[in-house]
Formats: sequence, C-alpha cells, structure tokens
Amino acid sequence: MADETIYADENASDIYRLINDHVGQPDWPQERNGVGCRTNAFDLLTADCRDTTGDWSFIKSFLRFDLSGLSPAGSWDSAKIHIMAVSSKFGAGDIVLTKGYQNNPVVVGDWANHLATVGEISRRAIADWTQNVYLVFTLNAAGDLWVAEKLGSMMLVCMRLSFDYEDDEAGCTGDGGTANFTIPLPASPEFSPKLVLENFTISKPKSRAFIFS
Repeated sequence: MADETIYADENASDIYRLINDHVGQPDWPQERNGVGCRTNAFDLLTADCRDTTGDWSFIKSFLRFDLSGLSPAGSWDSAKIHIMAVSSKFGAGDIVLTKGYQNNPVVVGDWANHLATVGEISRRAIADWTQNVYLVFTLNAAGDLWVAEKLGSMMLVCMRLSFDYEDDEAGCTGDGGTANFTIPLPASPEFSPKLVLENFTISKPKSRAFIFS
C-alpha cells in the first residue's frame, strides 16, 4: 500500500474566491448572504472580519481535486488535505472545509450554494497556523464519505471561516479572523494544496464459494 497524493486542479478558473466587502455595509445578514458578491481570481483566502469603519467582509474560497484516475473500489486509512499558509494571520475562529458544489468557473451564484451550516468535512483553528508550513486538515467521517463518493470523478471543497459557517455574528468581534494560503502552482507543486489518501489500496472483490457434492 502507498499514499495517493492529488494536487489541487491547476486551472485558473478553479481557484476563484468569492468576496463580499461593500463599503458602508455594516449589516451582517446582508453581507453573509452574499448580496452583490463578486468573483476574484487570486490566492486562497477566507475571512469573516469587520474593519475600523464597521464594514463586514466575507470571503469563501474553492478547491478542486481530480480523482478521475482513482478506482471507485479504493480504500484508505486516513484522508488529509494539506494547505500551505503564506501570510500572517490575525483574529480567531476556525478554518472550516465543507463539501463543495461550485461551478467551473466559479460564479457569484455559488455563494448561495455554500451558506448552510452543513457539509463540514474538517476544520483547524487559525491559532494552529504556522507561516510557510502546510496546515493539515484530517477529514472526518463525512469527509471520507465525500472522497469515496467522488472517486473516479472531481471532488470539490469550499473553504470558509467558522463565524460564517456557524452564522455567529456575536462571536465575530473585533477583527474576526482571516487566513491566507497559496493558490495551486503548477510549476511548484510542493506548495500547492493537496489531498493525501494514506495507504490507498484497491479492494478486491470477494470470491464466491462453491460446494460440490
């Protein structure tokens, strides 16, 4: 058995993030609900924060992992998503990975597809983040099922901060939180987000037993 490592899709259309950060908009529900959000092709970033003028900012990011080369009969010991942190962090909260349902390329309508407080497959605290080191997200049982469902096809992931995911305006005080990561880099895969399936193996079909009299 060996580990299977799948780097995030390199297509620029797959690394879009959605931003909602209107000037003069202190309204949490409106900003969280994505009224007037826009796409932005840049590095991966999650943010739920409030600036000094009282304006809220929400940012969601998306990843795609091409599992088309893996057999649907595969099994593994542990599934982990590694994402490289590249800038300073601030604030509190958790980085939450959820099942993804985004289009390719990402469109503003995808915001509404990632509003619910469901679909969590892993999370890590912003406090755990070390700059220029992979932050490792071990997938939970729902995450393992998401991988299993997507073997042989494309697995989509959304990155959100916990204040957004949990709709926790009261908890998102002060700066809230923000996390910045590298985009998929085709020339430098050692820095790209990656999915690692530890001890991946192909399950063999059970043989039938015949009794001859």
